[in-house]
Amino acid sequence: MKILESIKEVVIKFLSKALMKHELPIREKGEAAAVLCRIGERQIAIIRSEADLAAQILALQEKVGEEFRPVRDQIEIDMTRLRDFGKESGLLEGDSQTLDLSTGRISFYYGPQRASVKDETEVVAMLKALPEDHPLRQLLEFPPPPEPKLNKGKLVAQREIIPDLEAVIGPGKISFKKTLFFAAFPTAQPELKESLKISGKVKDVPVP
Repeated sequence: MKILESIKEVVIKFLSKALMKHELPIREKGEAAAVLCRIGERQIAIIRSEADLAAQILALQEKVGEEFRPVRDQIEIDMTRLRDFGKESGLLEGDSQTLDLSTGRISFYYGPQRASVKDETEVVAMLKALPEDHPLRQLLEFPPPPEPKLNKGKLVAQREIIPDLEAVIGPGKISFKKTLFFAAFPTAQPELKESLKISGKVKDVPVP
């Protein structure tokens, strides 16, 4: 039986290699049509298999997500407790906003500044109405139609132009803020090659 199985494996491998090359040349349109049909059937089988596999993966992800929901909820509760402890420890008031612990560290940090624009459509229209060589026109981006957009990154990078801008659009329309985040870095788990970071938003903070 083992000899027959070995022979069968050799034959299958030989046939597979033959198929991977080319079978006999196509001589007639009918044969060409049949080969084309076979290609289509095989490709459809692959597509269906991939779609079925994707559906199985999605179902598995949803199942795992539901199973671990209580664990994620507990992590969120513990993160809140650590965040409150960090506040009570004065992390937001001292020079260093990081506290080292025996099993890792906790830290507060700020994200980059960003600009908020009140009545943005109106502001864009005012800038668009300026002469093309006006310096404030640089604040506009001109993507594909219909309308230009305000480049808020330039507002942050060039805050010295805000007085000139407010002279055109009026005061109180531009404000800046940054987001305060809290992060925990558990390092006690030896299987972690890198420091694990778990972070979450605390609040938005106005920037004068």
